Amino acid sequence: MNKYFKTLKTLNCINIVFLLGLLTTPGNAKIRDLETTRLMSTSGTGIGSILVNEAAFLNPASIYFFQSSNIYYQQGTSSLEKPSAERVEPREDGDSKILVITDTSSILKGAFSYQTQEEADESRTRFTSSASTNMGKNASFGVLYRYTEEDAQKHKVYHQATFGLTYLYNEKLSIGAILVDPFLANKTDALAAIGIQYNVAQNFIFMADAGANFATEPETENLLRAAVQAQFFSDLFLKYGQFKNKITGLEGSSWGLSWIGPRLSLEYALKESKVFKADSQLLENEEIKEHSFALSLVF
Repeated sequence: MNKYFKTLKTLNCINIVFLLGLLTTPGNAKIRDLETTRLMSTSGTGIGSILVNEAAFLNPASIYFFQSSNIYYQQGTSSLEKPSAERVEPREDGDSKILVITDTSSILKGAFSYQTQEEADESRTRFTSSASTNMGKNASFGVLYRYTEEDAQKHKVYHQATFGLTYLYNEKLSIGAILVDPFLANKTDALAAIGIQYNVAQNFIFMADAGANFATEPETENLLRAAVQAQFFSDLFLKYGQFKNKITGLEGSSWGLSWIGPRLSLEYALKESKVFKADSQLLENEEIKEHSFALSLVF
């Protein structure tokens, strides 16, 4: 197993160092990015949080502060609710699957993910590889590389990077920042964002993220999301979040429930989004309902 993870770390480094030169490949993704079940339950909030599986999706730096590795599997569905009267053809339900392997056994910690997604008449397959290391006692830096192959109107392949920072200010407050797609492989994905997590009480956490698309019009192409998490007993967590994303034209809320055991964890999330800015796939005032279930095994 240790030999396998050493190989995985080597692949992480190779992906990050040698594939950055490919990041100018043009793209024009329209499919919504997948979120882990935990991120879905908090409406995507979590840039400033200390998370492990989410290092393969959001902020690659946060995984540095973990000491255990795991395997994570997720399955989700999405459906169109309240279709517009202007819609000519029905929209098929969506389906997604995620596999994440994390390794925190050395100074260079990272995660690898495999994602498949089908929604309406579009599909996407994505691989990600991330690595994180320390920048002093309370700070870390991470790099996430993602390879995307999709069929949305036409077949496309593109490469992107995300740079992330995490800083533990004290026992109650952590701060994070990300820079997504700085090489502009797909301008609609470009994002500069910051986030915080604050422990209001021993069993109650507040989180918030804010960001904007730096490659288009930051004053109008921006997002804001916030969430809370309450802990019950020693292993049960309830989360609730709200968001408004002017980049995707969606706003809504979500909630989720997690049971975190010593070795096995189970999570469920429900997210409801309303369209306030129509695009080629969704019409104004239509709603999307997403369900997600995940399990992870620590070893």
